[in-house]
Amino acid sequence: MLQAILTEIQNAQEPLDLQRLSEHLDIDVQALQGMIQFLVRKGRLQPVAPHTSADTPCSCGSWVQSACPGPEQCPFVYKLPPAFVVRPPHS
Repeated sequence: MLQAILTEIQNAQEPLDLQRLSEHLDIDVQALQGMIQFLVRKGRLQPVAPHTSADTPCSCGSWVQSACPGPEQCPFVYKLPPAFVVRPPHS
């Protein structure tokens, strides 16, 4: 099952959310979260820090980065879901 999770993440053409991945693999969401954390601890998945670029909104939803007041002054702060990349096995 762990290999199936890695394969799905690696072959995904778009971001996968936990609910959709759990339904596709027929795994409970909480069990899937545990398996993903296990893969992170074993070094097979690497968390990716969310980033901001010119084509994504800042935390307050402004598409112009220079217009973003930052999370301290923004009433519409949101947290991006975690993202991961598959790391090759150690040789």
